Amino acid sequence: MPGTTTQHFPFFRLPLELREAVYSHYFDPAIHLIACEKGTEKSSYRFDFNLYLASSQIYREAQKVFRREFRFIRIETPWPETENHVAIEGSVPIVTSSKRAEQFNDYHLLVIVDSPVREFAVATTYTMIILLSDLHLFCRIWYYSALSQSGLNSYLRLTLRLQNPYSTSLAEAPIRESLQRQLLMPFGEVKGLNEVLIEGCDESVKVQLETAMEIPYDPPEKCFEDTTRLMEEGTEAFQKKEYEQALKLFIESFRAMHILCNGRKRSIYADAHFDTTLSGGIYDGQLGTLVRLILRVKLVARVIDVYLKLQQWKEAKFWGMRSINFMRESMGPDAAGYIPEFIAAGDMALIYLRTAMACKVLESMDVEEPAEYNEPDCGELFQVAERYILDKKVIDRECESNQIPVIEGVSKSEYTCLGSQWAGE
Repeated sequence: MPGTTTQHFPFFRLPLELREAVYSHYFDPAIHLIACEKGTEKSSYRFDFNLYLASSQIYREAQKVFRREFRFIRIETPWPETENHVAIEGSVPIVTSSKRAEQFNDYHLLVIVDSPVREFAVATTYTMIILLSDLHLFCRIWYYSALSQSGLNSYLRLTLRLQNPYSTSLAEAPIRESLQRQLLMPFGEVKGLNEVLIEGCDESVKVQLETAMEIPYDPPEKCFEDTTRLMEEGTEAFQKKEYEQALKLFIESFRAMHILCNGRKRSIYADAHFDTTLSGGIYDGQLGTLVRLILRVKLVARVIDVYLKLQQWKEAKFWGMRSINFMRESMGPDAAGYIPEFIAAGDMALIYLRTAMACKVLESMDVEEPAEYNEPDCGELFQVAERYILDKKVIDRECESNQIPVIEGVSKSEYTCLGSQWAGE
């Protein structure tokens, strides 16, 4: 309005601790994370430094907070596909790459991954910058890549070089030991390398990292025992109607055999690691790939059941249809006919039944959603389940335990139980 004056908040009257809290929130990585760049599956950070332009005092104070809270890692490799593998497969957000990364020198750790046993016709280096807070993701995807490609690391050399980017020399302002461990210890998951060079750290930290790198990967036998234990714990939680806890344990059970489930994204790693005959343990003498497949099917059936109990019908349908279509893609459109010969036939039939339940509820609620897969209707799914679940009591029990919620405009007597409509009761 005319004649009024703008009232400015007296920011500098706040204690320094509060001003630094404001700067910390301003630079919060979660705020500046771009989940998915247009046209790609990569996520990245886009920091905004316009705050620095407010005043010289704000510039000094904000820069101090930024430097204190953010540590950057510079990664160099001779392979151009590394960035896509790290960003897409590993879900590692990239701060910057290519020429801008090459010009970036405010990093605390330089990571060079190359191969001493291979000469390159063109000595080209591909560079990217990531945050220390995301370093565990980088090391984790490397861990899974090595399990998926037997012998991969035996061709690779890793150089780790620490530096204090805000000092003219390391002697003037050495990196504290606790930060050295944060920067280096994630690489304890990277094993069996041809050569490892570590520079600029305390000898005790170097020894600790080298010791961690010498610890072998968990053998398939232990992975499957952990998977089974977690699955049983999840089943116990389910029986106690602790459905959220059950779901968490089932997802952890998948992880124990190197299958990562993040929302609807599922990444399956380490196929080569499990392609062996198991020796010892509860699955002694069995083929690892078959044990893994059986456990996967059992877990999917249980996850769908959890989502039904939570009335998250879309998720139940998604998980079921993904497995059904995987089977159809592997065995052809007549895959349902092979269920009796399938090694996890009982659980596969339950997947059909529980998926049919979720589909029927969604149809009843008039929920329109794009088809994630080429999917049959709920009647066809139920017919497959009914064909292979010979005990009708099993079907009745499944139906009765998954009541349809009362839908507006439909009486409860008309729509109480899936079993009453499908089993002809």
